[in-house]
Amino acid sequence: MFATPPKWLKVPPRLTVWIGVTLTPTTPHEAPAVLFVDDEPEVTEGIARAFRRERFRVYTANSVADAQALLARERVHVVVSDEQMPEMRGSAFLTGLRTSQPEVTRILLTGHGDLDTVKAALNEAEIFRFLTKPCRPDDLRTSVEDALAAHARYLAWSDTVERDATAQRLSATFDTALSRLWLAAQPIVTTGGRAVAWECLARVATPDFRGPVGLFTMARDLDRTSELERAVLARVADLAHDLPIGHALFCNIEAETLLDDALYDPSSPLSLVADRVVIEVTERAPLTKIPALQERVARLRALGFRLALDDFGAGAAGFSALANLRPDVVKFDMDLIRGIEQDATKERTVAMLLELCKGLGAQALGEGVETTAERDKLRELGFDLLQGYLFGRPDHPFPPVLTAP
Repeated sequence: MFATPPKWLKVPPRLTVWIGVTLTPTTPHEAPAVLFVDDEPEVTEGIARAFRRERFRVYTANSVADAQALLARERVHVVVSDEQMPEMRGSAFLTGLRTSQPEVTRILLTGHGDLDTVKAALNEAEIFRFLTKPCRPDDLRTSVEDALAAHARYLAWSDTVERDATAQRLSATFDTALSRLWLAAQPIVTTGGRAVAWECLARVATPDFRGPVGLFTMARDLDRTSELERAVLARVADLAHDLPIGHALFCNIEAETLLDDALYDPSSPLSLVADRVVIEVTERAPLTKIPALQERVARLRALGFRLALDDFGAGAAGFSALANLRPDVVKFDMDLIRGIEQDATKERTVAMLLELCKGLGAQALGEGVETTAERDKLRELGFDLLQGYLFGRPDHPFPPVLTAP
């Protein structure tokens, strides 16, 4: 392989090669880079020729200063340094490299073989393997390949460790958020402006958390949605005891919560206040994927719960959800309500849907009402209930209903 073998392959048998483990990942299709450092140019030139056809790229430097300059501008995975360098010992150079670029594999060539050098290399430079010299080019190639394989194994392990650590951090954050969970309430009023119900909305009492959306997203990422839903419903049950007489609480659930047996437990705190609770299921939920949906709906009704279809008109599954859920209340999506008094097409569409709901015996609730013009148009159309900032924002239970101008 070598036209002119580098002299370091012919040195006495006491020469040893120490190879450290690289930690840096390579980008896809990037060939690993190896830097050879020796103060004799003929040595580095021979190495470059010897390894020119290998799967790794070869860089060379004839001084520590040149090596450091190259490392500052190039991505290098392995550094091979001779021990006997004029500026400093190779072991000292590699030990410093361990501090500045710990991800780089460190290889030390030494003709001394003394225990002090070996101990220093092991303890300070984190050496992986050594070879007794003279060695054949194939032996050195094998050692480099082994180092690269060790690198791949390390990456797989470190990725797992990092994922586990990230999951633990997220889980701890989620636990904290769960312990600080509270419910805001937003009034639901008659068209005359009298509060008859309140929608419960999850909130997190911590400034460094991205609100309820972030909470539910994290729950899905951690596969803890069921746990979060149970926590919310437990707080709904607690809140129901403070509910004004004759009022109801609306609470949202994910479609998959319909699969949770705890929801149907007649002895649960929520079931004990079922006559004061309206369970909202969004139209966007994949209700067709819930097995025995109508049987589950019947079980909830038998416990005393009422049901609401949320976000009606927001998606294509509305009519199917309406037929399968058979809700007591249909909440029209705020996009249908916004500016309805100025949009004849939207008004006709809502009027048609409203007639359908009335025909099924469901109360119609308009969400997102923000102006008196929207309120007046919904009154005119025949809505039963209204909800929106015009009547009150979500706040600690139970905020007063605002008097619309």
